[in-house]
Amino acid sequence: MSKKLSKREIEEIKNNAIQMIDNNEDGLFFSIGVEIVYKKLPKGAKASAPYREIGEDAFYRALKKIQRLLCKNGKLKGEYSVDSVAGIIITALIGDFTSGTVSVMLALFYKLGLKAFCAYRI
Repeated sequence: MSKKLSKREIEEIKNNAIQMIDNNEDGLFFSIGVEIVYKKLPKGAKASAPYREIGEDAFYRALKKIQRLLCKNGKLKGEYSVDSVAGIIITALIGDFTSGTVSVMLALFYKLGLKAFCAYRI
């Protein structure tokens, strides 16, 4: 079971991930791919994989999962606060992805805003 993040931790994650998105999308996808591949390997094992492609695929699958939870027909399903959306995103993704990947999903939500996120075509 994962620990609950404080508001300060969520804010720090958000700011770091927004910088990653703004500065280097390819590097972001590569990092997510590395995290995913190495999360599944035994400690100390080495791997070679198409990290960028794995990361990009995982990134968009996660966005789609969040949209299915929060949005319908390009609009919000209901009324959500920023904190409740952060909780939904963390809960939905933390079992499947590392905290780094989850932070990127949070950052995209914060960057776009919730209404724009629902309207965003993935």
